[in-house]
Amino acid sequence: MGTLYRHFPTKDDLLATVLEQQFTSWLTAAHEQATATEDPWQALAGFFEQMLTTQAGNRAVIESYASTGGPTSSCAQRCYSFIDELRTRCMNAGLLRPDVTTADLVLLSGSLSQAVLTTGDTHPGQWRRLLHISLDGLSSRNTEPLPEPAAHLHPPRND
Repeated sequence: MGTLYRHFPTKDDLLATVLEQQFTSWLTAAHEQATATEDPWQALAGFFEQMLTTQAGNRAVIESYASTGGPTSSCAQRCYSFIDELRTRCMNAGLLRPDVTTADLVLLSGSLSQAVLTTGDTHPGQWRRLLHISLDGLSSRNTEPLPEPAAHLHPPRND
C-alpha cells in the first residue's frame, strides 16, 4: 500500500492515471485501425463507430471522465491531431463537405458520446442511428453552407 500511495497520493490521482492509460490504449488502437483502412470515409466512420462502441461498453469510464474533467490535455491534443488527420484524408478525397472543421468533428464526438450515456439504459444502441445521421450530414453531397463556427472552438492547448 505504501508504494501505491507514494505514486498516487489520492484516489483522483490514481483514477486520472488509469483513465489516461485507457484513453491512450483506445486512441492507439483507433489510429492503427484507421491507418490500415484504405478508404478515408470508412476510416472516419470506423473511428466514430469504434469510439462509441468502446464508450457504450465502458460507461463507467466515460462517467469518470465527466467527473474528472475529461482526458488530460496531452491526450486531448493527440485525439484532436488524429481527428484532424482523418478529416484531412476525407477532405483530400473530396468525401467531406468542405466547410467541416476538425473542431466540428471533435464537438460531434462529444455530442455522440453524450448520446451514448443518455440512451444507454433506455435505448442501448440508439447512438448508432445518430451516428449515421451525423455522418450523412458530413458528406460532401451536402452543399448548403454550414453556419459559421463559434470563435471559441480551438484545438486543445499543449500544456
